[in-house]
Amino acid sequence: MAALIAAEANVSIANASGKLPIHLAVEAGDKGAIGVLASSPAFSSTASTADGGGHTPLHLAVMHDQPEIVKTLLAAKAGPARYCYCWPRSMQFNR
Repeated sequence: MAALIAAEANVSIANASGKLPIHLAVEAGDKGAIGVLASSPAFSSTASTADGGGHTPLHLAVMHDQPEIVKTLLAAKAGPARYCYCWPRSMQFNR
């Protein structure tokens, strides 16, 4: 993945479910991939993007009980205030 990002691969292309690579990495609990994606220039534009179900990467990390990934996403400036119609605001879990 690091090689793809270094080659300027577009990490903001979603699959049929509206999931970006960051959504898939969070769901898989892949901390290495999340770290690489979070360090990419495109992260700021994808960090708070909702998938087809309305979930941001941060919402998914909270829903999958991944506190280390939540911390990684917050440290990389993922926006905790993004509304998710099916879940409370992620910032409620940033306590």
